[in-house]
Amino acid sequence: MGNLLVVPFLLDAIRALEKGVADRESIDQVIRLGFNHPTGPLALCDLIGVDIVHDMATSMYEQYRDAKYWTPTLLKQYVRLGWLGRKTGRGFYTYDT
Repeated sequence: MGNLLVVPFLLDAIRALEKGVADRESIDQVIRLGFNHPTGPLALCDLIGVDIVHDMATSMYEQYRDAKYWTPTLLKQYVRLGWLGRKTGRGFYTYDT
């Protein structure tokens, strides 16, 4: 049940970044400050693992055929580049490894 709620939230944040609606820091900040979430969605993707978010979205799209689970191009690119988040030192943000 949790994935049904969080995956579209994460994907919408990625789509906003991809479309240039705002930069990554602003997207995360509006969620942290405006909605009192402890972590922004892009930082959360990095924590979960960009590849894991990708795989969850792909699996859920295959199961439900709902466009809200369609994997954004930017997410696919990050996985191809090996930018998988904290575990690789780079995702939506960069990290010391």
